[in-house]
Amino acid sequence: MFESTSTYVVCNQFLQPEPIMRNRKVRASSSGFNVIQVSELDEEGKPKRTTYEVTEPDGSVAGLFGSLKEADDFFMMLCRLTRQNFAT
Repeated sequence: MFESTSTYVVCNQFLQPEPIMRNRKVRASSSGFNVIQVSELDEEGKPKRTTYEVTEPDGSVAGLFGSLKEADDFFMMLCRLTRQNFAT
């Protein structure tokens, strides 16, 4: 299992990655952009970490954020820019 080579220890055992359960919930939507709350769940289904994604109209992720306020601010900026581009 472990081999000692001078000052290093090498582990020959690989751990299987744990399956990550995620709960996704749309918090806001406008002009095709979305703020999505992504909760990683533990084995019992309880949230252990929450992040926020802002997605573009084509579904790609435009930004990842640790707080809802940061995600909302970015979302509002994108919506304003889109409205300005359509107005010109």
